[in-house]
Amino acid sequence: MQGPVAVTCMVRPRRHCASGGQPPSGLQPGSSPGRFVKDYASMKVIDTPRANKIGNVVAYPSPFGQCYRAYCLPRNPSTTAQSRMRAIFGSSSRGYGLKLTELQRQHWVAAAQNAPSHPSLGQYSHLSGQQLCVKINSTLRCVGQAPVNEPPDPVVFAPNPADRSLAVASP
Repeated sequence: MQGPVAVTCMVRPRRHCASGGQPPSGLQPGSSPGRFVKDYASMKVIDTPRANKIGNVVAYPSPFGQCYRAYCLPRNPSTTAQSRMRAIFGSSSRGYGLKLTELQRQHWVAAAQNAPSHPSLGQYSHLSGQQLCVKINSTLRCVGQAPVNEPPDPVVFAPNPADRSLAVASP
């Protein structure tokens, strides 16, 4: 019979994941986690829905659950088109505070209550009066039209006539 066999462990290269490439705690020394634990369980985060920057990490929702990634500085090419849109957006924002009367601002606030925003984290909310004013006026300026001081009437689309006239016949 031979003597005790020496077991050596190879250090695996570090992976870029939430656990820093290290096996999760609770494993026996010398054992390695299974593939599922290494590749998937360390990435799964059970947390409240978030979509923001937290220190040097950015949280975002995905179809598979809450995810986190490392924050990196955004690229700012400062093209002529980007500079033009920033100028349009800035002038539209300043116009709300400088050019509108208090009564006109109240009209924008009332109109904004009927304009739901794009859902964030699965929840709808309403825009503020300034957000709606800047949204509409920057869009108008982008296409070469003059900005408006009063909110426009909401657009109401007629029902699609093709929905009722088309019938799918099965073969």
